[in-house]
Amino acid sequence: MNDSPLLPPMPPLPIEPALIQGYLVYLGPEETRSVVQEVASSAETLLDRIALAVASADHARTRNLAHDIAGTFGSLGLAIHAAMARAIETGCEQMGEAALGQRMAALMAARGRIAPSALALLDRLLAEPGDER
Repeated sequence: MNDSPLLPPMPPLPIEPALIQGYLVYLGPEETRSVVQEVASSAETLLDRIALAVASADHARTRNLAHDIAGTFGSLGLAIHAAMARAIETGCEQMGEAALGQRMAALMAARGRIAPSALALLDRLLAEPGDER
């Protein structure tokens, strides 16, 4: 995440709102916020783990973690990032080191932005006029 006062802040991640809207309908605002925070925390942990797996050239672990990341990101509506993880999952053994590094860099750019992006979307959804949650 960009914490430097000299650089502009990183933009929020693109999130499809339908899943978080669904959580709001079925869980309500407080439980949805809790779920979003928990899933975002899990995603951050998974990103740390996959970075270690890639660094150690453990393709089986990389593949399994990429699968978990795709599901975790997908559950927050981070479809683009879920697709990035699926590409790593399905191709990590065939990709060269440079290609895998490029895909990992794109995926790792989400670090530190998952919870803020999802919670900002949640807050926007809750602030919409006519919201009776």
